[in-house]
Amino acid sequence: MPRSRKRATLLASDASSTTRSARPNWFSSAWAIGSVPVVETVMFDILSTCGPDCALPSAGALPNITSSTSVMGRLACVSDTLADLSGAKRRIIERLKRADTATAPELAAEFGLTDTAIRQHLESLEASDLVERVTMPTAGRGRPPVHWRLSASAAPLFADRHADLTVDLIESIRSALGDEALEKVVRTRADRQLAAYRTALAGTDDPAERVHRLAELRNAEGYLAEAVEADDHIDLVEHHCPIQGAAGSCGSLCSAELSLFEQALGPEVAVQREQHLLDGGQRCSYRVTFR
Repeated sequence: MPRSRKRATLLASDASSTTRSARPNWFSSAWAIGSVPVVETVMFDILSTCGPDCALPSAGALPNITSSTSVMGRLACVSDTLADLSGAKRRIIERLKRADTATAPELAAEFGLTDTAIRQHLESLEASDLVERVTMPTAGRGRPPVHWRLSASAAPLFADRHADLTVDLIESIRSALGDEALEKVVRTRADRQLAAYRTALAGTDDPAERVHRLAELRNAEGYLAEAVEADDHIDLVEHHCPIQGAAGSCGSLCSAELSLFEQALGPEVAVQREQHLLDGGQRCSYRVTFR
């Protein structure tokens, strides 16, 4: 067997490997670390593969696609503060969501708090990268008032329906264009992933190291993955599936994954699925053996 680390290693930074508890009801009811970037990628592949002539129902504008790693890091920074948010801070965030901007005196008057108390809340939220200052132009003399608005990092605090939209798009493709078109979408997505994985895994000839790197990539995508070494194989274990809803609607996403891993890791390995979440398993697990 290739060089072995003789230990089970959780391959990810703390930001992407730490599970998060469900947020209070005023946040998204579908909060799940890593789910948004992966679901957005599936949506992007669906829309780009079908092209502009797809006869699909309008689903609104597609959000900007951001790299999984950067999104995961941002979510981790935000979520460390969420459990400590007071009722006043939550009301401030919701109020700023409903308005373009607001000044500290405006918020103080609305919530019946002192200017000092409101500013302390705002500065705490600013330190957590949830709000930001913006200077508005003024017609009069003197220093323009400081206005506050939500930052881009606050977006995950509110409800998100990407998963539902993805499932709807899958069903719409199947209904309007047939199973063959849906399979084309799945193949295109797998091709995109394979190209990205091969680029990330380039630079090492050690098959075992490639498995560890693949686990790290999958973990950054939200799969809560780890590579566990044994005497004659490595188990690639994914404790979470951020696209479970889409996979349940389109089983080809899972079958393509097995082939994807084999191609990404190279001809020196064989990959066999040991556990499958959609078949009643507690997780998805793949046994990687070396030829």
